[in-house]
Amino acid sequence: LFKYAAILVLGIFTTALGYFYFTNQEEAVYNPGKITFTYENGETITLDESLQVTLTDESGNTLGVQKQGELDFTASNTHDTTYNTLNVPRGKRLNLLLADGSRVYLNSESTLRFPANFPETGPREVYLTGEGFFEVAKDAQHPFRVNAEELQVEVLGTRFNVNAYDGAQEITTTLAEGSVKLVQ
Repeated sequence: LFKYAAILVLGIFTTALGYFYFTNQEEAVYNPGKITFTYENGETITLDESLQVTLTDESGNTLGVQKQGELDFTASNTHDTTYNTLNVPRGKRLNLLLADGSRVYLNSESTLRFPANFPETGPREVYLTGEGFFEVAKDAQHPFRVNAEELQVEVLGTRFNVNAYDGAQEITTTLAEGSVKLVQ
């Protein structure tokens, strides 16, 4: 009799434990965070992908325009070459059109530091942490450089991908079209 009672109590206990375990599970909701734009002076704004926003500098000059999933800096009416930073969190992506007409497709968990306008002399330089696909506008007088940690990728006009996530074992560059020069 005790044997059957023990089996019954154990069965009831196991059923109750399973019921409470599975009914009290909260579903984890993933919130990817917001894309942020940081000015050279450290001021940070959050970009809402559903809005159209015009980014301006301290003087009120247009730096760029946000349209849905793209930031367009070709409309910039400033000659300022100060560097701004764009941070794309996990779960988000963003397309960026630089002032020279080059296009950058930033992947999740990526940061790109770039000028609102490139200088009139010297190379066009950006700084990447994470992953970005670049379609560089051709300009033989101003090479385009992507600085990714200790690696520098230099091109004149081409399509390529740079994968340089923070803490990764290696930095990779994948060429889609044209040619690149790697400098360490």
